[in-house]
Amino acid sequence: MSSHIERFYQEKLNIASPFRYQIETWSIFEEIKFPLLLRAPTGSGKTEAVVAPFLYQFTIKKFQIAPRMIYVLPMRVLVNSIAERIKSYAQKISPIISVLAHHGERPDAIEKKQEQNFPLILVAETLPLKQGLKRYG
Repeated sequence: MSSHIERFYQEKLNIASPFRYQIETWSIFEEIKFPLLLRAPTGSGKTEAVVAPFLYQFTIKKFQIAPRMIYVLPMRVLVNSIAERIKSYAQKISPIISVLAHHGERPDAIEKKQEQNFPLILVAETLPLKQGLKRYG
């Protein structure tokens, strides 16, 4: 196991030992092999598997993956809790990382929020995000 991956999980995500698939996912991100389909049981750390390598970029100041993330969830009920979890991780890394939960507000409402502080991580439900993006073609 790469020591920087294990150390990051321990220090920034408070996870003593990442699962094998979380380490493999990190490696796929580092190699820029997309798209990626991640299947794992509920509560097994899928969010961390995706968010960890993205957040790690801020610690090394090298944005190999992407400077922003849209994290899409299938159900509205998950958006707030996942956004809060990601915020707690992000706060441990850098004060410049903003996280916004999108619940299907009108696109102009999101634009106003973005003018103030464009989110680096947008957590959204599938359908409202899709409807909002239609506006932009």
